[in-house]
Amino acid sequence: MNLSLCGQDRLDAITVNVGSQPPSKLLQSIATADRFQQHLKKAVRHLLADSYRSDWLSILYEAGVTARDGRYAQLVCWLDRPPEHDAHQDALDYTAALGQGQATIDGTYPTLEEALGGDLVDGPLALLDAADRTPTIAASLDKTIFAERPRQQRENTLELLSILDTRCDVYLICTGRTARWLADNHRSDLPLDFDSCLDTGCDGDHPAEDVATEAPRTLDPEGGPVKILRELADEPTQTVPQASLPDLVRRDASTVCQYLNKLAGLGLIDRYSIGTGNHVSLRESGSVLLDRLDAEIGRQSKLDRLFEETGSFHKRPCKPACKRGQGGPPGQQLPTATADDTATLTRPATAPYRTRFLSRAQHDATVSVATAGEISVAESDVPDSRSESIKDLHVRGVSYDADRDEALVAIRATTPLQYITSVALSLASPRLFDQVLPVNRLDDLDPSAFILRSARCIGCISSEAEDDPQVLRDEIVEWGQKLAGMTTDLRNGEYEDRNQFRSQIMRSAHGLAGTIAHLLDVAGVDLIREVRVPSGLNESDISEIAKTMSIAASIQSSYGHYATYRQLFEDRPTKLQTALSPKVDAVDPLGEYIGSLVVRSPDASRVREALEEQLSDPLPVREDAPEIAVQVPLREVDRSDYVAVMSRLGEHKGLEKTQEAVTLCQTLASDPWAVSEALNRLGLESRPRDIRLDEVRVALSHLDADQLLPDATPTVSLTVAALLRSAQPLSKTELAEKAGVSSRSLRKDGNLDALVALDLVRETDNGTYRFALPFATEEERGSNICPAAVDDDLATARDVLYEVVLATVDDVARTADPDDPVGGTFYGPGLEGDPLRRELPWIDPWIRVARLLCDEPTSRDMTVSFGAAIEQTAVQNQGVQRAD
Repeated sequence: MNLSLCGQDRLDAITVNVGSQPPSKLLQSIATADRFQQHLKKAVRHLLADSYRSDWLSILYEAGVTARDGRYAQLVCWLDRPPEHDAHQDALDYTAALGQGQATIDGTYPTLEEALGGDLVDGPLALLDAADRTPTIAASLDKTIFAERPRQQRENTLELLSILDTRCDVYLICTGRTARWLADNHRSDLPLDFDSCLDTGCDGDHPAEDVATEAPRTLDPEGGPVKILRELADEPTQTVPQASLPDLVRRDASTVCQYLNKLAGLGLIDRYSIGTGNHVSLRESGSVLLDRLDAEIGRQSKLDRLFEETGSFHKRPCKPACKRGQGGPPGQQLPTATADDTATLTRPATAPYRTRFLSRAQHDATVSVATAGEISVAESDVPDSRSESIKDLHVRGVSYDADRDEALVAIRATTPLQYITSVALSLASPRLFDQVLPVNRLDDLDPSAFILRSARCIGCISSEAEDDPQVLRDEIVEWGQKLAGMTTDLRNGEYEDRNQFRSQIMRSAHGLAGTIAHLLDVAGVDLIREVRVPSGLNESDISEIAKTMSIAASIQSSYGHYATYRQLFEDRPTKLQTALSPKVDAVDPLGEYIGSLVVRSPDASRVREALEEQLSDPLPVREDAPEIAVQVPLREVDRSDYVAVMSRLGEHKGLEKTQEAVTLCQTLASDPWAVSEALNRLGLESRPRDIRLDEVRVALSHLDADQLLPDATPTVSLTVAALLRSAQPLSKTELAEKAGVSSRSLRKDGNLDALVALDLVRETDNGTYRFALPFATEEERGSNICPAAVDDDLATARDVLYEVVLATVDDVARTADPDDPVGGTFYGPGLEGDPLRRELPWIDPWIRVARLLCDEPTSRDMTVSFGAAIEQTAVQNQGVQRAD
């Protein structure tokens, strides 16, 4: 479906008003339009030219005109006769009656559901398709009118337009605001390519180049409106909440509103609503304008440097800005950075690091996976330097949910230095810090400055900062700016001794990250850290990163109001003399890891093993250390995480999770982040209700193939993606074509046979294939079509996998032999997959799918302790328990 903005007239188009009539009347308006009827007449005459009347029906039927069991072809063939002929008018009347639910000349009552379910596709649209006729339909939509209609009518109207769009050129003419409202509220009812059309900068009456040419005449290149454009351009999505703009450009809300009105009037931005929040998005014309300003004025970076975090300081102390406060942990106890430790910082081509706000989908997914006091490890695809630009890889993500009081930092780590500096600089970003810990909140912190300094070991508590929280805030932000400047100097080679300078950077970063983590803990803010470890790192690299994570965990842990690092690992006499010592409760000698950590990596198992080893012994415990320890549950992402992310998304969308929906999302999607991305494409509901399985299908269809069945071969993922996106069953040839694979690859290793055996894909009676989820059609919407194992509480992974093996092995007799490695898998309790994997290496992805379809556990958890050896039963799963 094409998208046009108001004011764009389409020549030779059939013009209709979408909002002013119900879908049945809309269909009638199109069918009775003279231009549509002319296309039908020319199509019939083209197909029946030079043929005998006795052959008319067979010609039309072979062309696909099979609606109403052939009755439509019987009537429409008379369009080959002059208009004065009675049968000619009867054919037009019959076409106009489709979807009206009224008696026609043949005595039938074609309803709207029947029209949407097949009458249109197999009737007039098949006729147009066979004759290669393409009418143009210009459908105007006014949100204020359309939104007042019942939701079911709106869904049917959009479905009708989508069906017509398969053979006609349908242009939806509306404002950019209305287009975004449709995307937010009716995304599942729109064609899959609607998002690609949702470029409100493509207004034909106001081309982006023309807008960009006119705008500089009324805009100051260094003024507030242009600053807003640059802030939008710096965001990965080029969209920000309107409420965040006053802080970003340091102007009051009323001034920002004036700027936005001016930019919108010039056609440089769009404003729209998501839920209850207003958002601002950069148009293509705005991007063109910024490019011209940069070229003409020589500005290659944004004007507002207030939040710049990678500036170069020529005179920079090697210690943080804590005048009389506490510094970072002792340098002699931190691992010395290796020569390759800062590879990403020292390459000349490396782009600057930036801190950006995460999308709601990213925030919701990570926070749902995180559990307080625990480390969660997820098998998840992480872009590497081979697939993404360096600029994109050097984005530090932050976000804050004020309603839940949870702060998230999301960073990428390929070296220890990159990990700890990225965490520290994300936390110290003024854009995040001022939202999470504004000055009035710092002023209300309960413990005294003495406790914060001597027990929590929080840095930057100078005498001035004790009395003025603004000073405390400024010193922490300055600490971050100087740390960022040190990393810039390291990248540019501005140092005397590289190893010593790297060690200074790591000490500062550990101290800054620990300081802010403890402040957040005192303030009651939930801190969530996400680290993305890409593939391709060797064992030594992963071990060093895990070592730094473990040291950071020891610094960012507490026993009551006491920093565990100072109590367990500190060995500097001067620090020990000034430190307060806790009174250890023998009944409860366990401290806590502040917040949570989520590790995402394609090599999750290797990272997890390294964390198990390093976390149990991050540093040597001091001989006279108090008898305290910190237990950190180390867990793998499991079903409870998918339940959590779907529950949170359900709150936003008004869609309640179901057991079937959770199982399908966990089975098909690559990870919880893909599920969050998919479900965010669905519309908002005015009243909470259970999510439908056809909506699950629509959501998953938006994912890329590599986000579906990630352990399977690319052929399988592409096949599943094609079937999810298809609005009808496909033949094997059509499936191969739409998936972009060969028919041979579909047969290889039983790819398609395995999908059918799992009942993820079903073969129809006429030999076509469909995915085992409802189509988003009137006929199937709301139905419970799903794989048999999902709908059967007694199904077991062993039984499901047996069907796969039976359908794919060459010698089926092996499945009945208990002494055969293949057949032996299916004798005895449980499912032992290792012998089967050795015999059938390609079976591994299907073992996982079988277990997930039957909701059988696939993860293992454990608890790792550091500190004193405590004779006490390990506390398992201290975090919040989540249930389906």
